[in-house]
Amino acid sequence: MSVQPKLSSRFLVIGVLAAPLGMTLGILMAASGNHQLAPVHAHLLLLGWVGFFLHGLYYRLAGVTQPALAGWHFNFAFVGVLLLVPSLAALLSGYKSAEPVSAFASLLLIIAYLLFAVVVIRDTTRRAG
Repeated sequence: MSVQPKLSSRFLVIGVLAAPLGMTLGILMAASGNHQLAPVHAHLLLLGWVGFFLHGLYYRLAGVTQPALAGWHFNFAFVGVLLLVPSLAALLSGYKSAEPVSAFASLLLIIAYLLFAVVVIRDTTRRAG
């Protein structure tokens, strides 16, 4: 299997796994009437479900023309979401010691999205030129 299906499949699978987790958190908040973790719910659905799924679709449809950058994009995004979701939940639950982890995770996610921007810009300029 080439790099393209593997990478796009990893993004797609993480995305579809994040969706029910985010939805379950939303249902639990609604059932309990406690919406303290609403930002966690939003981050999990937007970064996990929407972000990973859209990246997976991009790599599946456009192809992985820059495997090294795309691989780093996945690694930074995956670790960023894995760290951000629980650390944000801890922070919102009053554990101030989780703030550095959330900050670090946020930096990883910014780097991931900048890497994706480089991939897309290079791909589109190559195709246009």
